Amino acid sequence: MATNGIDQFLRTQAQSAASFSSTRAVLERELYWSRTSTEIEVYKCSDARVKGSRYLKTPLGVLTPRRTIGGKFEMWWPDLQKEIEMWRQRAAKKFRHRCLSLFSYHFSRGDEHRGCAGFDCQTNDAIAYTTALLEDFKRIYQQSTMFGVMVGFETDLEAMVLHGESGEVLDLAEVEITSVSRLEWMIRRLFPSMDEESVRDFVPRVQANIEHIQEVRELERPIEALGHQEHMLLVGRGYEYMHDPNALIVSPHTPDLAVPIASAGGVILNNINQGLVIPAKTPIVVVTSAPYFEPIGPEPELARQKSLGLCRFAYRVLEERVPELVRNYPVSTLAVTIDMTTWRLNIHDRVDR
Repeated sequence: MATNGIDQFLRTQAQSAASFSSTRAVLERELYWSRTSTEIEVYKCSDARVKGSRYLKTPLGVLTPRRTIGGKFEMWWPDLQKEIEMWRQRAAKKFRHRCLSLFSYHFSRGDEHRGCAGFDCQTNDAIAYTTALLEDFKRIYQQSTMFGVMVGFETDLEAMVLHGESGEVLDLAEVEITSVSRLEWMIRRLFPSMDEESVRDFVPRVQANIEHIQEVRELERPIEALGHQEHMLLVGRGYEYMHDPNALIVSPHTPDLAVPIASAGGVILNNINQGLVIPAKTPIVVVTSAPYFEPIGPEPELARQKSLGLCRFAYRVLEERVPELVRNYPVSTLAVTIDMTTWRLNIHDRVDR
């Protein structure tokens, strides 16, 4: 008997919202921000196996994720520039003036077929694209308080791979737990242009990932839990709470949003064709989301209209570009908005198929 895909998504979101608003989570964020003054954003693939807050062991809601298929962003795109500027302004209001941007690709050390579907599991292609993206970022923001770093996320051990300014590569899975002073020396050697404040704030995240890698090793996870089993397509923004590895998250940060939506639909269809996803047991779901930060004023209504429009657009793209998916399998849709101060979700349209 199949579980309802939308209900499954809503349960996951409700649990995350409750965790985010809990006294413990609030105190964890307050403690975190008492020790750092650097905001961190992560540019990454839609693949929800790539979980920045889990890899770096940060409290819920601290990192700012940006996602699209393969991490194929275009730095010049106006919507992305607007998001970056709004992010910087919110950081400045909280007196956090340093901004660290992590540009990532992902891969599997155990099997290349568990790598990034957005690059057909060709890690070298993903590295080349991410390298060029970081260079574009540097040309734009080199005179600002923002600093860009290229990292690889290895999904088997959930390890971070650091790419230094001179081309040196450091796989944290090969680094033993060591002293803070030793890690500071390593980061300064890799990134000599990074300011001292950012170095000081980045080192704990590096240390946290080294610790996390050891924890993952001790889990001895089964191989089938490491690969592609995506059956949910999440379009829009405000998915900081979503850590289901079976979701693909597409942000509106590319010139032609239809391309990553169709690519994500193709990944889901391929998973079905390979027997990794069985629709009779695992429903296919498309969710669209738009966030708002100010509950009073025009933001909530604008978010509502964005989410509804995205929902119509995403389903139409799948009908036109991945017709086999929507013609042969029931694809349910859900349009929501989210209050980013509480992670409270509002449902505006729901179609169960």
